[in-house]
Amino acid sequence: MVEMLVAIWEHDLDKLAHSETLNLLVFIILIIIMLESAVIFLPLPGDSLVFMTGALVGLGVIGFETILIYLPIAAGLGSLLAYWQGYLLRTSSAMRYVNRIMPVDKLNKASRLVSKYGISSMFLSRFIPFVRVITPMLMGNNTLGYFKFSFVSMISAFMWVLSIGFLGKLSMEIQMISDYRDWLTKIIMFGTIVAFAIGVFTIVIRLCTKNQCS
Repeated sequence: MVEMLVAIWEHDLDKLAHSETLNLLVFIILIIIMLESAVIFLPLPGDSLVFMTGALVGLGVIGFETILIYLPIAAGLGSLLAYWQGYLLRTSSAMRYVNRIMPVDKLNKASRLVSKYGISSMFLSRFIPFVRVITPMLMGNNTLGYFKFSFVSMISAFMWVLSIGFLGKLSMEIQMISDYRDWLTKIIMFGTIVAFAIGVFTIVIRLCTKNQCS
């Protein structure tokens, strides 16, 4: 179990390809994708994990239904959880505290997307780490239509997973892309880590500033 988690974190395709418990592997990936879409402060490599899963599909280790059905559903459910967090906490002190410590640039970006594009902002935010969690929370906080949100959330999740996952699949099937697969994985992982690090750094700065002001 621990070795599998380490292999997933390191995106070690060789170890994962020879895993004896593929069902457990898929289950862990689904849980990580769902949590990455639902919880703001978890440093989980969602984009690179989808890319890696697509690569495993390209190797024939797991079935294409993983990126066609299972992962999009997991990502969509994660966004629904984020929506309900925003809805249930909209009048609580916890939500006011979240708004206080939220990185201003990420919060403003998500707010602008919601204000300008409404429910369709889910399609844009889905491809932006960190923002894809804030956006459904804002929608829940503003009590935007749940059923319409659920539909758009699932469709945007399918678009996100299929685009990145299919690229990962092609990276194992097309030589020209395969030559740069490691670089693509590192770039995607680096982008996720940088986005999370910037978010945490901004939160720390805001907390320090507010403490000094008070």
